[in-house]
Amino acid sequence: MQDDVVSPGRPSDPDIDARVAEATLRLLTANGFHALSISGVATAAGVPRSTVYRRGDTPAALAVAAVSRTVPSVREFHTSDPLTDLSACAEDFIMRFIADPSAAVVMELHACAYNDPDLAALVRDYLRPRGDVIDAIASRAVASGAVDPGLDSGMVRDLVFGPLMYRWLVAKAPLDPPTVRTVVAASIRGITPR
Repeated sequence: MQDDVVSPGRPSDPDIDARVAEATLRLLTANGFHALSISGVATAAGVPRSTVYRRGDTPAALAVAAVSRTVPSVREFHTSDPLTDLSACAEDFIMRFIADPSAAVVMELHACAYNDPDLAALVRDYLRPRGDVIDAIASRAVASGAVDPGLDSGMVRDLVFGPLMYRWLVAKAPLDPPTVRTVVAASIRGITPR
């Protein structure tokens, strides 16, 4: 195994980054987060442990780095109607997320973070850019008066995206585009002023 030497200021090799991330995802899928180890990732990726350590010094860091590469970004929508934007954002993201073969692994990692403060901090960091886009759209909806004034942007995000994730993850019910549109429309009705 040949190690890639990374000098200070020199970027790491993207091919090796991808091999480490792919090996991490394979191991997460096969054995779960609690069985993940630096040595296991090094063996699966065919690289020395030192190479893996430069890409994540703990199994949690490796796991989050790997899922960060697979979870889609959140696309921002900008029309004259922030509720239309919020609906489009939710529908677009959830369909792209559940289409990814690693989606179940991602959700397992989120569940493990519930009892692991270090993992939880890493998960929050990778989610932040995605959450910021959703919160910006939700804030526009709140500011426009299109949303119940008792809700803040975080609650709006949870009330629109939460039922979709619950239906897919807990109820294990199908999420095809018509169903996603129906769930999002019901959520939007629920957050509008009475």
